[in-house]
Amino acid sequence: MNHWKNILTTLIACIAMTGHLSAQEGLRTKARELDKQGNYKEALDLYKKLLTGEQAQADDLTASIQCLKKLNRIVEADELIEQTVAQQSKNPRILLSAATSYSKLPTHGAIIAGKFKRGITNKGAYIHALERDRIRKIQLCVQALELLSKEEGESNQPYQHSAYILLKEAISNQRLHHNAWRFQELSDLTTLPDYDQAPHWNRHGRAP
Repeated sequence: MNHWKNILTTLIACIAMTGHLSAQEGLRTKARELDKQGNYKEALDLYKKLLTGEQAQADDLTASIQCLKKLNRIVEADELIEQTVAQQSKNPRILLSAATSYSKLPTHGAIIAGKFKRGITNKGAYIHALERDRIRKIQLCVQALELLSKEEGESNQPYQHSAYILLKEAISNQRLHHNAWRFQELSDLTTLPDYDQAPHWNRHGRAP
């Protein structure tokens, strides 16, 4: 009797999981349709919902960042990335997507009300996040590689390859050619550096 009860319980659990996966895919399909139609705000809301679930995918984060860019809301990118990383800290593919996202964001911004606002240049203290983003990308790549090393099989090899490429790019950022001497500097990977002040530039060159 217990044998059949266990089989029935397992069967019900499988059916429930299949239904959950189908619902997630349906939500993802709807988000993509809205995105293609130019309904970026509605698509973004669905992508954000997907990113909180167990079946979140790296493309969900990539698409979310693209929606923010199209909505001219890039100032929200940092918060979205870090919230996703916190919720999906055991998903190496999403961690790599987060690292890639930082590589594609503008590195300049401003401090407004004590917070960094990425992409803003017309008010507040003008700064850049080059070194901060660099360290964050290294952290995310190392974290992703540690998780990928625990996976069995060969399906994770393309992701390991991508992680090493991202890691190489982050380590060498601002440290090639005449800046190669900077490889002598030790980088603290346990904490993120402060934002750096940056001069304004205009069509005549550096602003006074």
